[in-house]
Amino acid sequence: AVLSVLSSTTVLLGPSDEVLQASAPAVALGIVRDHRIESEDIRTLVQQVRRDGQVRESNLTLQRRRGNPAHVQVRVAPLTSRLIIVLALDRTEGNQLRAARLLGINRNTLRKRLSELDIAPEAFSRRG
Repeated sequence: AVLSVLSSTTVLLGPSDEVLQASAPAVALGIVRDHRIESEDIRTLVQQVRRDGQVRESNLTLQRRRGNPAHVQVRVAPLTSRLIIVLALDRTEGNQLRAARLLGINRNTLRKRLSELDIAPEAFSRRG
């Protein structure tokens, strides 16, 4: 469910930097192999973000096993439940039912989390 709310090539790492989920383009680009991040540069960015919680961005050239190098813009960010919910609401323009489905939870659970995290879903509506 997490990757479905993100719109780009995405890799979700566990607490020990193991790959929990990776989008198909992440695998095709050679970012992920054997449940780990291939690029030392990306692993360094991950370590920096884990250390201080600050989002990092960098333009990198990845050497692929086959074919030409891939030029990619990499963004490494801590992923919190608040951010995931905000992304889902943004993608669904504040529609709580669609956001809950996207997240794989029921609407009542989403409403409870919205209240706990003090998120106003109406702020994501594009009407008007």
